[in-house]
Amino acid sequence: MSELVTVCRVTVIADRSLEKRILKQFWQLGIKGYSRMECEGKGENEVIEDVFTGLSRVRIETIVQPSVGLAILDYLHEPEFDNYGVTTCLENVQVSND
Repeated sequence: MSELVTVCRVTVIADRSLEKRILKQFWQLGIKGYSRMECEGKGENEVIEDVFTGLSRVRIETIVQPSVGLAILDYLHEPEFDNYGVTTCLENVQVSND
C-alpha cells in the first residue's frame, strides 16, 4: 500500500474578475498546479444578485504544503479583498506519496 502524506487543499470562491490576480500570486507563493471551475450559489451574505452585470464566480482549488496554504490564506485576508466576495477554506487531506 502507498504511504499517505498530509497536505492542504485550499478552496477559494471569488469574483471571476479576481481570478488572474489571485492565480498570479498563488504561483508566487509556491503552488504547483490548480483546478478551476465556474460556480454559482447563494449565501446569507450575497454581495451582488444582478444577472445583468455579467459578474460570475470562480472556484479555484489547489493542493499544497501546509506553509503554502497558510500563506494563501494570509494573502486573501489582505485589505485589497475587503470589497469583494471571497470565500476561502483550508482542509487537511491525505495524498499518496508515490
